[in-house]
Amino acid sequence: MAKIAIFLVVTALYIFSSPPTVTSGDSGELITGACTLGISHPPSFPLYSLTGKLFSQLPLSNPAWRLNFASIFFAALTALLIYIILKNEFNSGAGAALFASTAYAFSGTVWSQAITAEVYSLNALLTLSCLAAAYLWHKYGRLSFFHGFFFVFGLSLANHYPLALMALPASAYLILSSGRGVNYKNILFALLFTALALALYAYLPVRSAKNPLLDWGNPETLNNFLGHVFRNQYRTLELGNRPLFSDKLNFILNFFKEALIQFHVLIPAALFGIYSAYKKRRAVFNALSLLLISNGILLTLLLSFQFNPERAGIVNVYYIPSYLSLALFAGIGLKYVFERVYSKVVRISLFLVLALPALFFFNAAFSRCVMRDNFLAWDYAGNILSFLPKDSVLFIDQAGDESLFPALYAKAVLGKRGDLAVYDCFGNVFTNIYGEGFSLITDKNLWLKTRSAVENEIIKSSGKPVFYLTFAPDQTVSTTPLKQAGLCYYAGSSVGDFKMPRDTASLNFRGVFGGEYYEYQDREIQGMYYFRLGQEAEVSLAAAARYGKDVAWIANNSGLEFLRKREPRRAKEYFTLVLNSYPDYASSLYNLALCEKQLSDSARALELFNRYLKYAPSDAQALKEIAEIYWKNGEREKAAVSFNRLSSAQRREAALAYSYSGADSYRNGRYREAMSEWEKSVILAPEIEQNYFNLAASSIELGDRPGAVKYLKLFIKLSKDDKLTAKAKALINQYE
Repeated sequence: MAKIAIFLVVTALYIFSSPPTVTSGDSGELITGACTLGISHPPSFPLYSLTGKLFSQLPLSNPAWRLNFASIFFAALTALLIYIILKNEFNSGAGAALFASTAYAFSGTVWSQAITAEVYSLNALLTLSCLAAAYLWHKYGRLSFFHGFFFVFGLSLANHYPLALMALPASAYLILSSGRGVNYKNILFALLFTALALALYAYLPVRSAKNPLLDWGNPETLNNFLGHVFRNQYRTLELGNRPLFSDKLNFILNFFKEALIQFHVLIPAALFGIYSAYKKRRAVFNALSLLLISNGILLTLLLSFQFNPERAGIVNVYYIPSYLSLALFAGIGLKYVFERVYSKVVRISLFLVLALPALFFFNAAFSRCVMRDNFLAWDYAGNILSFLPKDSVLFIDQAGDESLFPALYAKAVLGKRGDLAVYDCFGNVFTNIYGEGFSLITDKNLWLKTRSAVENEIIKSSGKPVFYLTFAPDQTVSTTPLKQAGLCYYAGSSVGDFKMPRDTASLNFRGVFGGEYYEYQDREIQGMYYFRLGQEAEVSLAAAARYGKDVAWIANNSGLEFLRKREPRRAKEYFTLVLNSYPDYASSLYNLALCEKQLSDSARALELFNRYLKYAPSDAQALKEIAEIYWKNGEREKAAVSFNRLSSAQRREAALAYSYSGADSYRNGRYREAMSEWEKSVILAPEIEQNYFNLAASSIELGDRPGAVKYLKLFIKLSKDDKLTAKAKALINQYE
């Protein structure tokens, strides 16, 4: 009866708090993958897609909520399994088992993943099932448990194999340390069970061959299949981060902080459980310790992530298998403590000491995880799609989960706006118009060149109005200027302009203004509304930065608005806000350097520009900015060094720009300014003979006849223009 009650109570609270539709993050993509039997992002989670398809057929609410319910079901089963293991196998008693299982179920991270369409609840259930099967084999030696472990482990690999492999050492230890011999026949039989489960990966090429709308990586060929399963698309991104020791340390500290937040008052009980298991259940101690370490500390050491709020939020869900270990240790620890308390009064007091703070933390988790009125991601997708005119083209230039995946769900699952042609900038989610292998391009210039050719051709010749959804409208590949249109930007149409869509008053702002959101991507959506709909209003920019306080691009772009208005002090506040959370955010380093330059703090500007160059060593504009600062400070040799770091093509381009700028200054009577520009041009491209003639002209206007003669002689050495050469010689004769 207690078991049924636990399952029903946990399920009921999960249902009460679950969001009514799609949420931000991977939710929209995973729902689409399940409902349409499509191919999700690598490694695609075939078990989740297939079980999700079954849940999508339930006669409940909408497709998104049915997949949310799948997570609820898996998470409630996990809580029940924790209770059963503690009570039946570890003899912890009903009270301790109840306390530990519900503490796990309603810890913030577990709860948040239990009520949304994600793979982590199913992963936790399979991880615990593997551990239970391995323990039962270790304890009882029945072959059914041995074979069961191998089958469930295969299912784990077919769901989220990276996390399944991280959790393997705990179960493998119980299998190998049992001291029970197994003949080759049974080992082969067990491996066949694993292979049977792994056969679920055949889903990928089979479904990809049918060309579903969501066909990430197109894994119908062997090469594409292996690249997709082994996550080749992400490998260069992850290996390219080169995290520092400080990043690893910060992630380890973050793991301990998160464990404390999740289990709070039960941490002492878990410590007692660790001690008790070490003394009395050494195999259990070793297995649970391996699970705790491998999915916590070891995981953070293996990840090639730089530490920042966004990455920390991503990684926090990976710790859930470690929380299984903590919950089981806590149950063992509670038994250890209560066994040593004989007084009923003391037991009740101890229970209250644990229960009252636990209720406080439960309330905090409840406030974080109740999402029953969260329509933010759904409304955001709806506002994007509904605002666009009929038969438009939309390029989603920001490949963010917060907008791309809810829009995918709306179109692919619910059939919204079938008239729109939607494309994403990596060609992963919507129809890939950029060519085979586009998503694997690692050369950014080639990636941009490919996109530019395709997208600008559509803008010029499709005959349809074209829009961009982008973080930075000035950084798209569109060769035509973009104009804001609601939450998107209008790029133009080959058949001429058209009447712009209705104003933003028609958009749905449910839950946007004044709401507080825990999830990073929810805060990003909220900040985007403030930023996009109020770029000219200072109060809106401040609100965007406040609500999206750890969303780097929002605060950075808010600062850019003030920088464009020549308000460097205000802009500096926003760039500093970004760098406090993302010390390596290159755009903000560059922009903050521009602020310091405008504020005449040349030393600080040089420091920031040089930090920026660590991430973009060949950035021509940054090198020119450094040279300009040295030039202004009279350090021309250092300026020349910076100029010479430019490539030959960049030097030529910069030299011509300075030459034209000097000509403009000369025409307006600013002769010293003109000379400064032409002198820079000479350093960059000494072969441009016209600069020397121009310098001579400025020298004459400034009364510097010797200087004029010097430049005229240099001009004559290079000049191929007979008329100008003759004129230069005449001037030399006049002024020498």
